[in-house]
Amino acid sequence: MNQTANYQLCQWDPTDRILMEDFNKDNEKIDAALKANADAIAAEAAARAEADEAVKAALPLVKILDFTTEAPAPQVDLTVPDLTQYASVTLCLEAAGCPDLALRVNGSTDYRYCDAAGSGSGGDYCTELVELWAEDQHPWADIHFSWPRPGAPVRAVYFTVRDTTYQGFQCYCRDCTWEEVTTFNLLAPGGTVPAGTRVLMYGVRK
Repeated sequence: MNQTANYQLCQWDPTDRILMEDFNKDNEKIDAALKANADAIAAEAAARAEADEAVKAALPLVKILDFTTEAPAPQVDLTVPDLTQYASVTLCLEAAGCPDLALRVNGSTDYRYCDAAGSGSGGDYCTELVELWAEDQHPWADIHFSWPRPGAPVRAVYFTVRDTTYQGFQCYCRDCTWEEVTTFNLLAPGGTVPAGTRVLMYGVRK
């Protein structure tokens, strides 16, 4: 028995090509619009970032460091940038639950630190740049470094409570100049630096 296969001739409709071209053109327009929108968003973000940087650059006061300890530690090392770019630097710290705190430079006990009375009459050489005595187990300080310039020794003025008396001190490090400073080291000679101790450092741009 012979079987005859039937074939149907498919003819190309010109309108299909036109529809495909229109579809591609529409997609190209959509892609172009999406790209233009993305470019506009990116340009706006860049402009805002540039404006923010301009505002920051115009501000004379800069936050250099803001650090809070999460756990007790015998010593906390605070890495600092080149401080000679500032006209002055203030380091503020506050702790609770420890008898006293001290501050060293670059972790060194070999430096010859001088801690003198506010009147400038006399002083003692010690192993810390700054020594803070606590009032009710709550040591705090505002330590001011004036004009940290290259070649100058590290000098500071600070205030603390000693024997229930509010006193001011001036101190300096004979063996370290400002361009050599990389870290400040916070320690508690009578124990550990407690958790929750906060250190803030601000600088005034030159």
